[in-house]
Formats: sequence, structure tokens, C-alpha cells
Amino acid sequence: MFRFILSVFILLFSFNFLFAANESEIKKLINDYKKNVKGAQISIISKTFNTGSNKYNAFILSSYNLNDEDSYYQYDYKNTTVYICSSNNNTLSNCKNINLYKLRIMNEDTAIAVSKNYITFEINGGDMKYYLTLKEKNGEFYLHKFTRAYYLNEFSGDKEIVDQFSSDEAAKNYKIKMEDVTFEDLMPEKMPVSLLKDYPALKCDIYDAVSSFDGDSINSDTAEFKVGSKSFTAIALTSSYMDYQLPSHTDSWCQSTGSIAFICDGTGKNISNCRKGGFNTSATCGSASIVTKDEYITFETSGQNRHGIETYNYTTYRYINGDFYLHKNSTVEHDVDDEETAGETTIHYSAKGKYNTLFAN
Repeated sequence: MFRFILSVFILLFSFNFLFAANESEIKKLINDYKKNVKGAQISIISKTFNTGSNKYNAFILSSYNLNDEDSYYQYDYKNTTVYICSSNNNTLSNCKNINLYKLRIMNEDTAIAVSKNYITFEINGGDMKYYLTLKEKNGEFYLHKFTRAYYLNEFSGDKEIVDQFSSDEAAKNYKIKMEDVTFEDLMPEKMPVSLLKDYPALKCDIYDAVSSFDGDSINSDTAEFKVGSKSFTAIALTSSYMDYQLPSHTDSWCQSTGSIAFICDGTGKNISNCRKGGFNTSATCGSASIVTKDEYITFETSGQNRHGIETYNYTTYRYINGDFYLHKNSTVEHDVDDEETAGETTIHYSAKGKYNTLFAN
């Protein structure tokens, strides 16, 4: 109940700052936004500003669901989109937007800042903060920079790292208009280019995944396989921290920051009916491989921590009557370093042979 009241308060609180557009105009914008996004709750942050004689309203609209009380993150964000609209006589017009997809945000400290003809959407992502800056020129808005800031040591609070995702060319030349900005313009180095080229039908799902991954190391694997006469394509997309991103308190040499998998009917550019699911990446680097045999498909990840424990995760699904069901989750821990326990292997199983969990859950 508290969370519901809080989300309503945030929405109403934001409305108090909408000086240049009336409530009906804002509702119209929100309704248009809701048509194309998932998420039961909507938050809105806004700012009215002028450049020269032109008046504008800027917005950050986010859709989300509330997580369980025990979840690390209170909100499960589904979409974040920023808008700039011309404002005249309490009417919004010529609204332009940039979809930031599943960028996780927190309402606290998320804001919109204006300095001369630069406007910056400051998006607080909890451990990381993102800045999308545009420049107004002759009534048009152009991409300037998309950056991220975070502290290398989250406990000591020292050594802030600032990464620029967008290109230096965009920052200097102001050639990409706001309405033409794509997600590849914002994060070109994190884009799995070969996947986007080979499987264009998954473009939006891939953008969702990459935007929600904190780690900068993006890995992927694909496998084409058959069950009987039916062809399938499996894709695993994972993320892990680079060396310089690892928190000082972790006991791993590498740390996964997210994963997503797809199993689609067909192959190549003709894939369809793509199911979206997950697999276990805990205590691993997040780099996945796919193994198929008969009606079984297994997603594998591995990694070694600083104590010499190698960990291998295996998530296996089985094709039964037209769908893929979880067959087995297993984690294998192999000690390769300790003098007393070197060579020992521990295996943990779960969900073996129950077939009550669909891949797409």
C-alpha cells in the first residue's frame, strides 16, 4: 500500500511543476506513451524552459511494475522515454522523443537541467547515473552526449568514473536530430552488431537487454538446431563487468550483470515466435555457450573466483509438445587452488525433471 501511495505521490508531485501545459495535455502525452510500453505504473518528471523566444516542456516518462518486498530493486522498470515538446498557450505540439528502453532509474535525484541552449536529462540509476545531453540550435535539438557516472568503490565513495557511450563525432558536430537518434547512436560500443544484423526481428528485445545491463562486456552465442523436422535458433546474450568495473568487495575475478536467452522458430532472418527466457549466471563471468542434443538445449556459463573455485552453471530445457520446459538447473563447483580440497567437486541440482516451468516464464 505504501508503494502505491508513493508512486501516486510522485506522479502528482510532478504535475505541480508543469507550468507551460495544462493537465489535459499531459494526460494526452501519458496515454500516447502507455500505448507502446509495458508496466502498470507510470512516473513523470518534467521541466519548463526557454531558449530564446521559444518555450518548451521536457519530460522523463517511465513505466514500471512493483517488485516483491524482498527484491533488491523496488521497481522493475519496463521503459524510459524522454520528450521535448513545444509549448504555446498551454498546448503541447511538435513533441519529439528518445526511447532509452529498459534503463533502470530511480525517481530520487532524477531531474532535467538546462544551461543556455543545452538540456540534460539526469537519470539516477541507483549505483550509476546517466546523462543524456541535447543542444538546441535554430529550433531543433541535436544529440550531444550520452554518459554514465559511478563510483569505482561503492563503500569508500572515491574515484568517480565517467564513461561516454556516444561518439566524439556526435558530441562535436551536432548532426543527429533528436527525432533521428537511435539506440545505436547512444551506445554504439555496447551493441552486439552481428546479432542486430543477423536477427533484426529481435532488435527491440536486444536494446531492452543492453540498456538494462550495467556491465560493459557484452557476450553472445547462437545455435541452430532441430527437434525432429522442426528447426530452431537459440541465442544467449550476457553481460559482465569489465576489470575496472569490479567492486572492491567482490571475491570474483569476474561478475555477471545480466543475461537473456531466446529460442525462436526457424533460422536466420526468417525466425518467428521468439520465446524469451533466462538462465543461471550466478558466480560466473557471464559469457555463455549453448549446447543442443535431441530435444534438450543447455545454456552454460563458467567463472573462477579469487579463492580458486571454478563454478559452472548449466540450465537445461526440454522440448515437450511444442514448448520448452525447464529440465534441470545444476551448478558445479570445482576447487583448483586450495591445498586440502583441490580437485574436489560439488554439484547442486534443482528443478530436475519437474517440467512445470516454461522457458518463456
